[in-house]
Amino acid sequence: MSNINIIQNKIMELDGGEFQKLFDEYLYKRNGFSNIQTLGVQTGTNKPTKGTPDSYVLTPEGKYILINYGSVTSQSSKKIKSDILSCFNSSKLSLDKNKIKKIICGHCSTNLHIEQFEDIKNCINGVEIELIGIDTTFS
Repeated sequence: MSNINIIQNKIMELDGGEFQKLFDEYLYKRNGFSNIQTLGVQTGTNKPTKGTPDSYVLTPEGKYILINYGSVTSQSSKKIKSDILSCFNSSKLSLDKNKIKKIICGHCSTNLHIEQFEDIKNCINGVEIELIGIDTTFS
């Protein structure tokens, strides 16, 4: 088994809170964020909490990058889209759309079809949506 397969299998074994912590650390390093506020994990544990978003970053321009995580593998495209749309549900998050610079969704799905990918990326006009899966590669 290749190292990539081993890493993917280990990620799939993580609990929700562990997955979120790993992904936050990944985003720190990859994007050079100076601050990530974590809402989706109980402090001092790996237990996930309910809420929207799971994490967020305040940019120097005063806008927010919202971060959602999903370790669900069945019907993952529906879950990812639902998480994005929940950021615009005022009963879950009361933040004006023009304050949202971007939404990042980290997920464990390895089978998002092009049509699903496009549907998710285009579900909110004017907001950039970035999907990062366990099989996403970057140069």
